Amino acid sequence: MSLVCSELSIRFGGLVALNSVSLELKPGMMTGLIGPNGAGKTTLLNCISRLYAPSSGTMTFNGADLLKRKSHELTQMGITRTFQHLELFESMTVLENLIVGLHSNARRNYITAAFNTAQSEDNEDELLGRAEDISEFLNIDRYMHYPVSILPFGIRRYVDLGRALISKPKLLLLDEPASGMSQNGVADLRAIINKIREEMPTTILLVEHNVNLVMELCEYISVLEFGKNIAFGTPLEIRNDKKVIDSYLGEKEDR
Repeated sequence: MSLVCSELSIRFGGLVALNSVSLELKPGMMTGLIGPNGAGKTTLLNCISRLYAPSSGTMTFNGADLLKRKSHELTQMGITRTFQHLELFESMTVLENLIVGLHSNARRNYITAAFNTAQSEDNEDELLGRAEDISEFLNIDRYMHYPVSILPFGIRRYVDLGRALISKPKLLLLDEPASGMSQNGVADLRAIINKIREEMPTTILLVEHNVNLVMELCEYISVLEFGKNIAFGTPLEIRNDKKVIDSYLGEKEDR
């Protein structure tokens, strides 16, 4: 089992952001979530990560009712995410930002607590070792002791990704990871995501406007329009779906 969302709805004032949306992620697979601006993609991601509470519907992860869980409990369940608009601790180093990802609530400064409450030097070594492993995996180890605020945008993207990966998630939610990246940066990101898939046993949901990236990486794709499901299938099926072509893929703008 993995993530199953069924008939999710949520409204903000008079706007229906999600209207009976359903999504099932197959374990170990990578699923893309695409659609026009305002389709409800990030709203769905925020419901899954418990930043929003749907007004109706159900969500389960490996059989557990996600609607009964708070956002700060998700890391312990094995669910982590990245953010389109980076939410890093600017004055902290890369190392410190990565270690925050080992804790279930990133709204507090856990760095001091993590080290001061360690039972032994072994615990500190374990934290540092895991952070070093992730930084090497993402090829950002040279920046470990730099404050995040002085780093280039692309490196900051990888710090955000590293913070999501450090706890070895069972479900990884990627919120437009290619946003703001150059063509070369997108190519590097594609290689990193493929590396994650090869070396880490995790299920991935990719929300992304770069349709080519989604088509190349994902086994399955779900398409939203105006807060509703309009298609689900393989990349080939989605490319040939008339509803998707009319609502999204046929647009001249490169998304």
